Amino acid sequence: MNLASSLRKTAAIALAATACMAAHAQYTPYFSMTGITWEDETTFRLDGARIQGLGLTAADEVSLRYQFRPADASFGLIGAQANAGAGVVFRDQNFTSVEAQPATISYTANGTSYTGNSSSRSFTATAAAPFVATAMLQPGHVISLGITRQSADWRYEMIDPDGKVMVTYDGEPGVGVISAARRITRAGVHTVRISPRNAGNLTFDLELFNGNNKPMQQLTNGSRISTSFENNIRHYYKGVVQLQAGSRLSLTQASSDIGICVLDELSRKQDCSTGLPVSTRVDRAGNYYVFIYNVKGWGGSYTGTVSVVQEQASQVSTDGSVARTAASARPAPVDTGAGAFNPAP
Repeated sequence: MNLASSLRKTAAIALAATACMAAHAQYTPYFSMTGITWEDETTFRLDGARIQGLGLTAADEVSLRYQFRPADASFGLIGAQANAGAGVVFRDQNFTSVEAQPATISYTANGTSYTGNSSSRSFTATAAAPFVATAMLQPGHVISLGITRQSADWRYEMIDPDGKVMVTYDGEPGVGVISAARRITRAGVHTVRISPRNAGNLTFDLELFNGNNKPMQQLTNGSRISTSFENNIRHYYKGVVQLQAGSRLSLTQASSDIGICVLDELSRKQDCSTGLPVSTRVDRAGNYYVFIYNVKGWGGSYTGTVSVVQEQASQVSTDGSVARTAASARPAPVDTGAGAFNPAP
């Protein structure tokens, strides 16, 4: 069984198990946009599910936990947690449609307050006295770090408000990295800790940045998009366009490292490409979200035009729907680790 079939089967199992959440309640679950994490040999978690009904809307993100039951050889729901108002989430890159407030973050390190912007700063650390930076973050912040000019083997950790380590990455001297974007879902003080992995001193340059600092743009047919991205950091553009069933949305071609992805209100991909144009026909009316970014975090820019064309009535079925164009076979790369891409030369 291939990966796609396996995921579909897992989602089907989860869908059947979800019935125990509220017997006889009217709701519609959506699992195609979820990420699956196996917690142990018998327990998995679906993150990013959407449920319409049960007091939830398309804007609410749901995490569901399932455990294997030997008695009847099935998976049963053992826990659920909702992240209200998560907005549209582009899971491949950890981007969100929610506006971040404040757009520019501040952090405190060694008793000094800094503004997180596109300028790196030099710091030192030892094993006995690691570098520690704290920042009050809010849902909507998408945090990215650029770490360069390291003098020794080093370790980076990001810690949530409860003291739980969210991310750990071990790096080498002189090898700069751009961290994967980290979408913040809980308000509170988050901590970045950097230390040498061996005895001695560590010096390094750090850039700490909120990549979600561009306000949402309202798009229509003929809208012109012109945007640029900070270099060596995760940074993105977001826009929204209202479409009718049978509309075709197109965006002009991007340069080689620029990714474009269109998602619907349930965070389902409609079309994604890198260095190519995007064109997708939608089967339902609603808002559609456009994310544009450099897939390597290497800055750059995008200039293009939005086209919205209503397909001919003969192409629309009697129930008002159309067959949606299949999502592009060119998805943007999934950045699963802090060091997936090095800084631009």
